[in-house]
Order: sequence, then structure tokens, then C-alpha cells
Amino acid sequence: ASCREALEELGDSDPARRTTLLVLLGRSQWVTGDWGPATDTYELALETSPNEPPIVRVRALAGLGQAYMLITRHHDARPLLEAAIEGAQAIGARDIEGHALKSLSTVVASQGETETGVASIRAARDIALELRIPDDIGRAYVNHVDIENWSGHPERALETAIEGMRVA
Repeated sequence: ASCREALEELGDSDPARRTTLLVLLGRSQWVTGDWGPATDTYELALETSPNEPPIVRVRALAGLGQAYMLITRHHDARPLLEAAIEGAQAIGARDIEGHALKSLSTVVASQGETETGVASIRAARDIALELRIPDDIGRAYVNHVDIENWSGHPERALETAIEGMRVA
């Protein structure tokens, strides 16, 4: 409710702040199970995102890419996530880079690029551990387990799950 109120109050006066609020609203909608509206909100965030400051657009790319990944729109997610990673690297936003890498790892693995998926999820996990972001650490391990399972390596998936529980 407070994101919506802030968006109403803000109007179109500050596009960067509006995008930031839309990304926050999209995330809130997603975690409460309001997936359709969350995806719509992320799409609006990216559509109306200014190019400056770049971090705002990079967050919108990563958020929409993750939403598309979660609803298995992988062909739509991949270019957004790749752009988010490139943008995050350009501005040194390691947290966003790691977040987008986690989503990209699932996308590429589902497209048959298992080795790329595993490399991406390991890089994402390393960033999450380096920055000590608990949610990203957990998500990295969960995604890694999924990738190992999908690629026919249940033993490695179990080892990764046990390691993830220990780290958590």
C-alpha cells in the first residue's frame, strides 16, 4: 500500500524514483503470490525507466528478467538478464550482477546450456557470499540444486543441498 501511495504522490515528477518504487512494488507483489500483476509492474518499470542513473534501469532489467524466468518465459528473460549483468558490471553493482546471474543460470540451463548454467550459478553464489546477502546465498544454492537435478546429477544436487544447508 505504501508503494502505491508513494507512486501516486510522486506522479511523473521523478522517473528514476518512480522506477525504483515500481521495482519494489513488483517484488512485493511477487512475494505475496500476486504474480500476474507483479510481472505487469516490472514491465511498466522497465518501459518507463530512464537511462540515468544507470542503476535504476539495471534493477528494472534484473527484476523483469527474474519474473520472466520464474514464469518460464526464458526466451524473453535471457536478453534482459544479459543486459542487466552487463550494465551491473559497467557500474560496479555487484549485488545486481549476482542477482541477475542467479536468474540467468536457470534460464541457460533450461535451454540445454548446463555448463554455462553451473558456471553462472557458481559466480552468483560467490558474489552473494562475498557481499553476505542471505537471500541471494540461499537462492544461489536452491538454483544450483535445481540445475544439477535437471542435468541428471542427483548426487551432486544432494551434495550442493547439504552444503547450502551448512552455509545457511
